[in-house]
Amino acid sequence: MNKPNHPVFGIVGNPDKTRVWEILPKLLQWFSDREQEVYLEKELGPAVTEEMTHAYPVDSNELVNHANLILALGGDGTILYTARLIEDRQIPILGIRLGGLGFLAEVYLDEIYDRMHRLIDGKYTVEKRMTIAADVVVDGKQRHLVALNDFVINKARPLRMINIRVMVDGAYLNTYSADGLIISSPTGSTAYNLAVNGPIIVPTLDAMVINPISPHSLTARPVVIPANSEVQIEPGNDQEGLMLSADGQIELDLTPNSVLRISKGEYPINLVVWKERTFYDVLRRKLQWGSDPRNQV
Repeated sequence: MNKPNHPVFGIVGNPDKTRVWEILPKLLQWFSDREQEVYLEKELGPAVTEEMTHAYPVDSNELVNHANLILALGGDGTILYTARLIEDRQIPILGIRLGGLGFLAEVYLDEIYDRMHRLIDGKYTVEKRMTIAADVVVDGKQRHLVALNDFVINKARPLRMINIRVMVDGAYLNTYSADGLIISSPTGSTAYNLAVNGPIIVPTLDAMVINPISPHSLTARPVVIPANSEVQIEPGNDQEGLMLSADGQIELDLTPNSVLRISKGEYPINLVVWKERTFYDVLRRKLQWGSDPRNQV
């Protein structure tokens, strides 16, 4: 993807997070001092002062129509929200961490202004991340959902087991008896999939992971399949109260006769990354690989 000659920034963030309001006014003033256009979601509008002549609070649709580079203030959840917001527009997203164990946010608080300089100068890399899509038929009605991380099927009521039949490219794989089932993209492999002992997939690979959550069989294990596969999922006839979630942010109730088909998404999401910080660097830092746990006592 070509980098914009003149970046027009968009900013999204969770207005309920205190740290957003600590960082945002200083960031907006920094952009204004350099006459950089910034469009921010109107919920963040109270951070704009009269001196910030290049900052414009707008609704979300207008933001993605004007911006050609979006800053997501927050953790992975904010980046997932931003990915849904831009859909297929291919606008690069840069995540700014406000704390927590995220794998997607590339900028730490002490790096913000150095990274902003580099964005303005075009000194960054855009990495394409594969999405996954679900075509869902519930009671004869069809829905199309897209996820950057994963789709998860589980019970709306806790402490209940699910039984769902899974096929890959028309070939029967298994009927899982488990607490739930995750279909993950490579980007999502370090999210919920990792928390339930799924494999870590390098995010630039084209693949999907099928991973049962707490399966009621010792032989049920995660399976990595090619990205061009189609996963068909059919709940059992007695399966009431099932729910499908996309990236943990969109939820859809399923019925026993529902049919789900999950495959590679039609478009990727572009994330801003830095050449000097590899995915393996991120893994070591987040998961504390290579450090001696005895020194942390």
